[in-house]
Parts: sequence; structure tokens; C-alpha cells
Amino acid sequence: MSHIHISSPFFSKLTHEEGTIGTTIENILDAVKPGEKRILLIIQNKGSTDVITAILSSDPAVTSGINIQPNQLISFDNYNGPLRCKSSGATSILHVAFANV
Repeated sequence: MSHIHISSPFFSKLTHEEGTIGTTIENILDAVKPGEKRILLIIQNKGSTDVITAILSSDPAVTSGINIQPNQLISFDNYNGPLRCKSSGATSILHVAFANV
């Protein structure tokens, strides 16, 4: 199982959100508001069998993205856009951690 360990003086805490997603694309995070900045985004697939697709676009026509394999995570520095996700299975556990300033 992947573990998240971050050591940075630039933020004091991560906001964590966890839930289940299915095969329908779901909005997970909106783009940051003007004047804010998201300095870290971590997307973790906590499932053991299904692949989660992270879609870094708010355009409904965009349905493909970055595949995150079971028990893996991906992180982005300074990504301020939206996040939508879908799973290859009916119920997959998705964990998202982010820091905005």
C-alpha cells in the first residue's frame, strides 16, 4: 500500500478527501479561485483491482486522462485546474489530498 509522506515548509496541512467512484466521470475538485494557488495535489487509488482515470479538464468532451493503477498514486505540483475521475469498476476507493495557499 502506498504511503503519503510530505515534508515542506510551504504549507501547514493537506486537505484529505476520500470516497468511492464508479464508471461515470465525477467532478472531484474545481479549479482554484482567482488569487489562490494549489501547490500540491495527490491522487491515490486505494483499490486493489480497478484502474482510476484522472481527467485534468473541465471539458465534458474530454473523457480520457492519466490512469492510476491499483494501490498507486500520482502527484502534481502547482496544478490549479479541475480534477474529474472515473473508475474501470463499479466502486473504487479514491483518496485525494491537496494544499491550497
